[in-house]
Amino acid sequence: MISTRRKRVVDNVRLMGRLKRMVSVPVVMAVAGVALVLYLWLSARPLWLDEEMIALNFRDRSFAHLAGRLWLDQSAPFGWLLLQRLILLALGSSELALRAVPALFGVATVLAALFVGQRWLTAAGSAVFVLLCSFGQWISLYSIELKSYSADTFWGLWLPALAVSAAGAASPEARRKGVWMWAIAATAGQWFSLGALLVLPACLAVLALSWRRHRETCRPLATALFVVTASFALHYLVAIRHAQGNASLQQFWQFALPPPDVGITGSLRWFFSQLAPFASKPGGTTHAALFWTSAVLGVACASARRLGVAAGLVVVSGFALAALRVVPLYERLSLWFLPALYLAIALFADRAVWFLRQKPLKRSWMNLAGAGLVVAVVAPVSVDIAVRGIRDVSVERPRTSNRGTDDRSAVAWLRQTRQPGDILITTRHAQPAIWWYGGVPISDAGGRRFSDGGRILVAEYHTSEDICREFEKAIEGHRRILVFFSFVDTPLGFDDLLLERVSTFGTVIDLRHFGGASRVAVIDTASSTGSNLFWEDAGKDTGTWLKGCIALGQAGTW
Repeated sequence: MISTRRKRVVDNVRLMGRLKRMVSVPVVMAVAGVALVLYLWLSARPLWLDEEMIALNFRDRSFAHLAGRLWLDQSAPFGWLLLQRLILLALGSSELALRAVPALFGVATVLAALFVGQRWLTAAGSAVFVLLCSFGQWISLYSIELKSYSADTFWGLWLPALAVSAAGAASPEARRKGVWMWAIAATAGQWFSLGALLVLPACLAVLALSWRRHRETCRPLATALFVVTASFALHYLVAIRHAQGNASLQQFWQFALPPPDVGITGSLRWFFSQLAPFASKPGGTTHAALFWTSAVLGVACASARRLGVAAGLVVVSGFALAALRVVPLYERLSLWFLPALYLAIALFADRAVWFLRQKPLKRSWMNLAGAGLVVAVVAPVSVDIAVRGIRDVSVERPRTSNRGTDDRSAVAWLRQTRQPGDILITTRHAQPAIWWYGGVPISDAGGRRFSDGGRILVAEYHTSEDICREFEKAIEGHRRILVFFSFVDTPLGFDDLLLERVSTFGTVIDLRHFGGASRVAVIDTASSTGSNLFWEDAGKDTGTWLKGCIALGQAGTW
């Protein structure tokens, strides 16, 4: 009887110990991070311009034609495109269906951060790392966006973690198995993420450093390198080379690359000027000095040496690729190495625990001072990143709009209001909203007409009246004119000028605003009684009416 009771007590103690380990602070934060991703996904905000443009590619192109250069200056890993088209065909075109894959990678990023933290960091460092990867403003924002950015954050973290795990395995067999696990993940990952490709040099460096000590992994590593390189070569031929050779994309991203022909000194000066903006976006904090200080010290002082080396090499890769003018150093395009920066900060947070666990230095207060100094550097950065991220979710991301646009509601109202024969006037970067939410295919006629033949025209601003003389001719013979605005790509006051111009041909009979920038107007040319209807914010941006004229051209892809 006594032995049975003792056994029960022991079992209960063990169970309590397991539960305590399971319900640790890092685990609670990971649960909160996963819940945040799911909340953002279930919110089903309307798509915005970039999402619409990539979605049009995998909606209106076959699986085979997703290879090659994409429409609308878009680029994405080929495997990611194939998966998104498969989901669209199987589950439909709702925001929930389309964002399921990005949300899955968003959840995987949080879980990968928890895995890394639980395996190599103390509870304090793990909590910091999971906190940053869960609530960082820009990781959170792009965790469910219909692009491959959430896949970049996941693979940018997971592949270096697998490399560190393989390099630190205790036995030759475990090292060989680890190398092959990494190779399989790297081979598959680069088809779904550009980040998986960009971290390969850092991963190979970590594995090569281990290889010098353990020669038995030479052959598996060489074979793995061959397989990964072959996969990259195939992906390059199928998709990457077309994006790399896109002159429009190359020209657009020049601002995020160091100026050419400025020499080493000029490039270093340019990189230094980017540190504060980068700490803010995508870093997520205004404490730029503390952000970079904690990251550098975290790599230099990491207790988990291989992990620190891997994190440092990934970050250096990001700056090196920008220096070589291969990958822009900019916001969402740098998300693939942001987890490495967050990991470096968490590694520095670990030093506080190290100070407290060490035997007293010359005087015991020195340990407390060292730990306090680490906390004084890490805490403001970590708290600021988390607070800004939470505030952004609660204030800046309403369910009914996305970056100030609500194309879903605006085009739905436009479709309901539109009649056969109506002509639609819009702007260049508002066309994708019409094509996507209006169900206008762009594979055949290039998005020039609705299915019933209704024409779509694009308005452009000019200062020369000679260019705009055909305005009246372009709209003559149409009973009604619809005007649609969305993504702002025109001078301030352009919407006022266009509405004023078309209202001279008839009466503005209806105006609607959706999410701020998305707006629709209906003009009836059969009525010439005049109208007092103007945009709610007419003239607000400039204080005066924009001078100049408007030319109308045929809609179409680019």
